[in-house]
Amino acid sequence: MEYPESAIRRLDDLIAREPENPELYVQRGLVWQDAHQFDRAMADFDRALELDSFCVSALAARARQLYNLRDFDGAIADCTRALMVEPSDVAILCTRAASYLQKGEHERALEGFDRVLQLSPGQRGALQWRGIAKEALGDVPGAEKDFAMSKALKPPLEPE
Repeated sequence: MEYPESAIRRLDDLIAREPENPELYVQRGLVWQDAHQFDRAMADFDRALELDSFCVSALAARARQLYNLRDFDGAIADCTRALMVEPSDVAILCTRAASYLQKGEHERALEGFDRVLQLSPGQRGALQWRGIAKEALGDVPGAEKDFAMSKALKPPLEPE
Protein backbone atom coordinates (compact mmCIF):
# COMPACT_ATOMS: atom_id res chain seq x y z
CA MET A 1 0.00 0.00 0.00
CA GLU A 2 2.27 2.74 -1.32
CA TYR A 3 -0.16 5.66 -1.24
CA PRO A 4 -0.50 6.23 2.51
CA GLU A 5 3.16 5.64 3.30
CA SER A 6 4.45 7.95 0.59
CA ALA A 7 1.89 10.63 1.42
CA ILE A 8 2.73 10.42 5.11
CA ARG A 9 6.47 10.68 4.36
CA ARG A 10 5.91 13.77 2.22
CA LEU A 11 3.71 15.37 4.84
CA ASP A 12 6.22 14.50 7.58
CA ASP A 13 8.89 16.32 5.56
CA LEU A 14 6.63 19.35 5.08
CA ILE A 15 5.72 19.41 8.77
CA ALA A 16 9.42 19.25 9.68
CA ARG A 17 9.90 22.41 7.59
CA GLU A 18 6.70 24.15 8.75
CA PRO A 19 5.78 22.73 12.18
CA GLU A 20 3.42 25.62 12.93
CA ASN A 21 1.22 25.11 9.84
CA PRO A 22 -2.07 23.55 11.03
CA GLU A 23 -3.22 22.66 7.52
CA LEU A 24 -0.35 20.22 7.12
CA TYR A 25 -1.50 18.34 10.20
CA VAL A 26 -5.06 18.29 8.86
CA GLN A 27 -3.85 16.87 5.56
CA ARG A 28 -1.80 14.20 7.29
CA GLY A 29 -4.76 13.42 9.55
CA LEU A 30 -6.95 12.88 6.50
CA VAL A 31 -4.40 10.45 5.06
CA TRP A 32 -4.30 8.61 8.40
CA GLN A 33 -8.08 8.54 8.34
CA ASP A 34 -8.12 7.02 4.84
CA ALA A 35 -5.67 4.39 6.13
CA HIS A 36 -8.04 3.63 9.05
CA GLN A 37 -5.48 4.90 11.56
CA PHE A 38 -8.09 6.85 13.48
CA ASP A 39 -6.05 7.51 16.63
CA ARG A 40 -3.27 9.03 14.54
CA ALA A 41 -5.80 11.06 12.55
CA MET A 42 -7.34 12.45 15.73
CA ALA A 43 -3.89 13.30 17.10
CA ASP A 44 -3.14 15.33 13.97
CA PHE A 45 -6.52 17.09 14.05
CA ASP A 46 -5.93 17.89 17.72
CA ARG A 47 -2.43 19.22 16.94
CA ALA A 48 -3.83 21.45 14.20
CA LEU A 49 -6.34 22.83 16.70
CA GLU A 50 -3.60 23.45 19.27
CA LEU A 51 -1.96 25.65 16.65
CA ASP A 52 -5.22 27.35 15.57
CA SER A 53 -8.28 26.72 17.72
CA PHE A 54 -10.59 27.89 14.93
CA CYS A 55 -8.97 26.00 12.04
CA VAL A 56 -12.16 25.16 10.14
CA SER A 57 -10.68 22.27 8.18
CA ALA A 58 -9.44 20.63 11.41
CA LEU A 59 -12.75 21.21 13.19
CA ALA A 60 -14.70 19.78 10.25
CA ALA A 61 -12.46 16.72 9.91
CA ARG A 62 -12.48 16.03 13.63
CA ALA A 63 -16.25 16.49 13.78
CA ARG A 64 -16.73 13.89 11.03
CA GLN A 65 -14.44 11.51 12.89
CA LEU A 66 -16.25 12.09 16.18
CA TYR A 67 -19.56 11.47 14.41
CA ASN A 68 -18.21 8.17 13.09
CA LEU A 69 -17.11 7.30 16.62
CA ARG A 70 -20.65 8.12 17.81
CA ASP A 71 -19.43 11.04 19.94
CA PHE A 72 -22.28 13.25 18.80
CA ASP A 73 -21.79 15.89 21.49
CA GLY A 74 -18.15 16.29 20.45
CA ALA A 75 -19.13 16.48 16.79
CA ILE A 76 -21.76 19.13 17.53
CA ALA A 77 -19.27 21.18 19.57
CA ASP A 78 -16.67 21.11 16.78
CA CYS A 79 -19.25 21.95 14.12
CA THR A 80 -20.61 24.82 16.17
CA ARG A 81 -17.11 26.27 16.57
CA ALA A 82 -16.40 25.88 12.85
CA LEU A 83 -19.71 27.55 11.97
CA MET A 84 -18.65 30.62 13.97
CA VAL A 85 -16.05 31.13 11.23
CA GLU A 86 -17.87 29.61 8.23
CA PRO A 87 -21.61 29.93 8.98
CA SER A 88 -22.69 28.75 5.53
CA ASP A 89 -20.53 25.64 5.19
CA VAL A 90 -23.04 23.02 4.02
CA ALA A 91 -20.91 20.00 4.93
CA ILE A 92 -20.41 21.22 8.49
CA LEU A 93 -24.09 22.09 8.82
CA CYS A 94 -24.95 18.56 7.62
CA THR A 95 -22.61 16.90 10.10
CA ARG A 96 -24.09 18.91 12.96
CA ALA A 97 -27.69 18.25 11.89
CA ALA A 98 -26.97 14.53 11.51
CA SER A 99 -25.42 14.52 14.98
CA TYR A 100 -28.54 16.14 16.42
CA LEU A 101 -30.65 13.53 14.63
CA GLN A 102 -28.57 10.69 16.09
CA LYS A 103 -29.03 12.18 19.56
CA GLY A 104 -32.80 12.27 19.08
CA GLU A 105 -32.91 16.06 18.97
CA HIS A 106 -35.23 16.03 15.99
CA GLU A 107 -36.27 19.71 16.06
CA ARG A 108 -32.66 20.87 15.99
CA ALA A 109 -31.86 18.34 13.26
CA LEU A 110 -34.80 19.59 11.20
CA GLU A 111 -33.64 23.20 11.59
CA GLY A 112 -30.16 22.19 10.47
CA PHE A 113 -31.32 20.29 7.39
CA ASP A 114 -33.68 23.15 6.51
CA ARG A 115 -30.66 25.48 6.56
CA VAL A 116 -28.62 23.09 4.41
CA LEU A 117 -31.42 22.89 1.84
CA GLN A 118 -31.87 26.66 1.92
CA LEU A 119 -28.18 27.12 1.07
CA SER A 120 -27.94 24.18 -1.33
CA PRO A 121 -31.30 23.00 -2.65
CA GLY A 122 -31.53 19.52 -4.05
CA GLN A 123 -29.12 17.80 -1.67
CA ARG A 124 -30.34 14.20 -1.79
CA GLY A 125 -28.82 13.19 1.51
CA ALA A 126 -30.12 16.25 3.33
CA LEU A 127 -33.62 15.61 1.96
CA GLN A 128 -33.49 12.00 3.16
CA TRP A 129 -32.20 12.96 6.60
CA ARG A 130 -34.75 15.77 6.87
CA GLY A 131 -37.45 13.25 5.99
CA ILE A 132 -36.30 11.06 8.87
CA ALA A 133 -36.40 14.03 11.25
CA LYS A 134 -39.89 15.00 10.05
CA GLU A 135 -41.12 11.45 10.44
CA ALA A 136 -39.74 11.31 13.99
CA LEU A 137 -41.61 14.53 14.75
CA GLY A 138 -44.87 13.06 13.42
CA ASP A 139 -44.94 14.94 10.11
CA VAL A 140 -45.44 11.85 7.96
CA PRO A 141 -46.75 13.76 4.89
CA GLY A 142 -43.74 16.10 5.06
CA ALA A 143 -41.41 13.15 5.40
CA GLU A 144 -42.97 11.37 2.44
CA LYS A 145 -42.61 14.52 0.36
CA ASP A 146 -38.90 14.79 1.24
CA PHE A 147 -38.32 11.10 0.46
CA ALA A 148 -40.12 11.47 -2.89
CA MET A 149 -38.14 14.60 -3.79
CA SER A 150 -34.90 12.84 -2.90
CA LYS A 151 -35.81 9.82 -4.99
CA ALA A 152 -36.73 12.04 -7.97
CA LEU A 153 -33.29 13.67 -8.02
CA LYS A 154 -30.73 12.19 -10.33
CA PRO A 155 -28.06 10.23 -8.50
CA PRO A 156 -24.51 11.47 -8.80
CA LEU A 157 -22.59 10.09 -11.74
CA GLU A 158 -20.89 6.80 -11.00
CA PRO A 159 -17.28 6.37 -12.09
CA GLU A 160 -16.95 3.99 -15.02
